[in-house]
Amino acid sequence: MALLFALAGAFTLVAPAGAAVSPAVHHGVHVFAQQTETVDPTNTGPDLNPPQENRSIGADTKKKLWIGGIAVLLFALVYWRNKRRYNKWRKARKAAAG
Repeated sequence: MALLFALAGAFTLVAPAGAAVSPAVHHGVHVFAQQTETVDPTNTGPDLNPPQENRSIGADTKKKLWIGGIAVLLFALVYWRNKRRYNKWRKARKAAAG
């Protein structure tokens, strides 16, 4: 516990009582923000009825979906094969040990 107090005391800042009360004095250049753009008074806000876009799936997207589906299928087949091989290996190891 004493070590904790010693470490806390080593990392604390001790200042005179008057230092916290006196205001800071700055003698430098003051920079103020300037307005960079003007607001268009005719702009009434966002368009509430935007034009509808064509939402049909393109040929490129269909091709990517087919490739993704085939990749998932191949992953599932390899996973299933490896699971079967592992179970077979584990049974053989258990039979040899016991």
